[in-house]
Amino acid sequence: MAITYFEIKIDRKIRPLNKGFRTEFNLITGADYFVSFGRNIVFPCKLIGTTDTHVIIEVPEKPRTNRRYLELNGNANLHAVSRYLLARIEIGRTPEEAVMNSASVTTTAFEYNRYDITDHPGFKSMPGVKTRTGIK
Repeated sequence: MAITYFEIKIDRKIRPLNKGFRTEFNLITGADYFVSFGRNIVFPCKLIGTTDTHVIIEVPEKPRTNRRYLELNGNANLHAVSRYLLARIEIGRTPEEAVMNSASVTTTAFEYNRYDITDHPGFKSMPGVKTRTGIK
């Protein structure tokens, strides 16, 4: 089932942690997590795949139209999503943990739907993930 778009505003007293103080937890492919890209705003996400150092997540986009979106596998869907490649320590199990593990701009530079990220070192040898190639 697709997750729907919503955002959560978290109290300003909760601050992002330095990467050296973040702890990694057990990740389950297909489970729902939370991600924050800054400003204490949190979005739901679904874990698509993992490697030793990175994860691929799907974040629902705000609906702008009633048109259907074509997924990579050819299915039509009403829910638009963006896929991101992040470090394993940049998502959270709770909205507060997502703010403490806020994703940095440098790691979110690869959007899975728009770029071929198979050349990224964190993406090497990820089983079961198919990409669109040749799109720049």
